[in-house]
Amino acid sequence: MSGESDSFLGPLNSSGARYVQGHSTNFRTRLVSRKNGRSRARHVRVWQSFPRYAKDHFTTLVNARWWILILVVSGCFVFSWLVFAVLWLIIANINEHCVAAAINNEDLKSFSTAFLFAVETQVTIGYGELFIKSSCAGGVVLLVAQCVVGYLMEAFLIGVVFTKLARPRLRAKTILFSDKFVVNAATTDIANVQQAEGVVRRLQVRIADIRYSQLVEAHVRFYLYWHKRYHGNIEKQFQQYELDTGYDIGRDRVFLLLPVEVDHVILPGSPLYEWSNKMFEEEDYELVVVLEGIVEATGMTSQAVWSYLPSDVCFDQQFCSMVCRLKGEWQVDFSKLNSTMDVDG
Repeated sequence: MSGESDSFLGPLNSSGARYVQGHSTNFRTRLVSRKNGRSRARHVRVWQSFPRYAKDHFTTLVNARWWILILVVSGCFVFSWLVFAVLWLIIANINEHCVAAAINNEDLKSFSTAFLFAVETQVTIGYGELFIKSSCAGGVVLLVAQCVVGYLMEAFLIGVVFTKLARPRLRAKTILFSDKFVVNAATTDIANVQQAEGVVRRLQVRIADIRYSQLVEAHVRFYLYWHKRYHGNIEKQFQQYELDTGYDIGRDRVFLLLPVEVDHVILPGSPLYEWSNKMFEEEDYELVVVLEGIVEATGMTSQAVWSYLPSDVCFDQQFCSMVCRLKGEWQVDFSKLNSTMDVDG
């Protein structure tokens, strides 16, 4: 990149923003929204994006907003009724006695009558005014075709609506993450710490679940998105690193009966191994924490995502205990979710 690129960042100002060529820019916008866990990266200049979404129409409809889905469902039904109304009108014009009235002996002549007949046929209302004569082969074929098309369309749209309703996305709303993450000295009970030389640090976050029903096979992963700088002013794109949370020894798997602290031990091989406290505060990065588990009620996988910026770090702190025993009963105080104290406190 050239030396005039707007990605060259200057020092932080008092408000936490950086200066670029004399102008302040709050570049530390979260890559992942804390509100819904979705990516805030805007996709631009995607070649043939609409045809690609259209080919994966089921997922596109499931991910669409409710008002869009309602419009699509309503539009599909109305469109099918209009198409078959035209076809019924054509059949009636070819053979005026194909569709007859049971009471007033009036044939299907107007478009409004054909539209009502198409609606009655597809949704099987059956008012009994108009009926198809068995001697009309074209009418019988069209009746069967409309029934088949109607059933297929209803099956598809009901499947979309059911899938959208059954998604466990809102289950993540009951998973709570600490607002801060702490960097402190790792305790000696953690594997590989005793064999390491010198003081070993760890990066730690707290996770809690306010529901009494537990997530099955829940596990936690840490991802570091680092806008890494090379050779002074030369920058590269975001680098993604997965931070080890103890996968090999099963420490990444959690049971959220009580709040838990999940950590990444900063050992050789970790991208954070050479980071000082100053780098934790000034580097351009975002720590993304992902909790995945199976919802007990539905058997579907739920995912809760949270992110941390350099302004969210606390050094030489540890989380205060949220669990206490009062009058023979275990209690979890969620007001202490973000409470920290000195490591020696």
